[in-house]
Amino acid sequence: MNILHITREQDNDARYGIRKSLLPVIEIMKSHGNKVEIFDKKRSDDIHANVVENWLIEKYSRMKQKSFGKSDVMAFGVINERLTIAQKAAKYAARRNITHVHCHDPLLGFYYNIFAYIYGSTRCWGYTVHSFGRFVKRYIGVDLNNRSLSNLQKMEERAEKKARWIISPTKSGILEMLREFNKNIIPQKWHVVPHVAHAALQNRDNARKKLGLSKEDKLLLAIGRLDPMKRFSLLLEAVALIPESYHLQIIILGEGPEKQLLISFAKKLKLVNKFEIRTTDSIGEYLSAADIYVSVSSTESFGLASCEAVLAEVPSICTNVGAVPELLGNAVILVDDNRHVIAEQIQKLLVSRKQRMKLRRQAKIISKKWSDAETIAKSMENIYLSCNAN
Repeated sequence: MNILHITREQDNDARYGIRKSLLPVIEIMKSHGNKVEIFDKKRSDDIHANVVENWLIEKYSRMKQKSFGKSDVMAFGVINERLTIAQKAAKYAARRNITHVHCHDPLLGFYYNIFAYIYGSTRCWGYTVHSFGRFVKRYIGVDLNNRSLSNLQKMEERAEKKARWIISPTKSGILEMLREFNKNIIPQKWHVVPHVAHAALQNRDNARKKLGLSKEDKLLLAIGRLDPMKRFSLLLEAVALIPESYHLQIIILGEGPEKQLLISFAKKLKLVNKFEIRTTDSIGEYLSAADIYVSVSSTESFGLASCEAVLAEVPSICTNVGAVPELLGNAVILVDDNRHVIAEQIQKLLVSRKQRMKLRRQAKIISKKWSDAETIAKSMENIYLSCNAN
């Protein structure tokens, strides 16, 4: 098979995004004799459209802007970015004799389906939903008016009908999507295929020394894209309630639009001397050094970083959202979004060796149940082959 994965991500998303869990699976599929490529925003930018294509894209963009309304800049940005990537990916797929196209959100799929007709690209295409339930809905930090929300949901519904396969990383995500699409029975083309969780751990003492942590310091680690949905400001509010005597040091590993806002907020909360935002290609080093991991995200389709923390046996606290209970269960402390409750649980976990050991034991048990990259690769290959069979 000649497989093309289409995503709107950038190169640096290999640290935290879709690409991170996808790369190990791709390498195994390649070892099975398949040709597999990722078509991302950078590759899209490297492909130049001709005059006719530019005219077509511009005309379609104006039409969509009119239907969505000029006031909803966010919705127009959402579709315009995907429109361009999908157009170039469909053109690339036709030229390279791609047999299977895997989109990494339904709106990319919607546009790929349109351009596949124009360029004669493969009709064997599907998508993964990297959200809990359906992709298009209201999230924290994503402000869509009713008109735009309705239009985008219609596009997703069209993609769901046309796709040859649809993947969710969890069973609970599939059930949520079933509810939100108002379906009674899970369609045969809907599949559960998890992501790969991997933690490249190091010697704890060496890792802590590299990070400049003293014996007294307690490292609280958080990981993820710096955007409103991850609610890192809530985490900072909770940490601000914890007394200095706990010697807490907070490191957030991430990139994104909220970086300066979080730095300013930390100064306001007087956390500046014990709070940092860093980027790294060695997340395992930080997991090895961490005393506690916390995720206060408002939604999680899978929660790869949380899974990696559990795999590394770092005592963890997570908000009870999305697929977290299904994947992590009693291997983490589940909390609501109350900063006082979060602060209380952080303190309890830091002082209770018994509780930390309990979570580590549960982490070993639950992580052994997770699928490895080989199993996941075979599942995806079987889904692709079923498209050929039809």
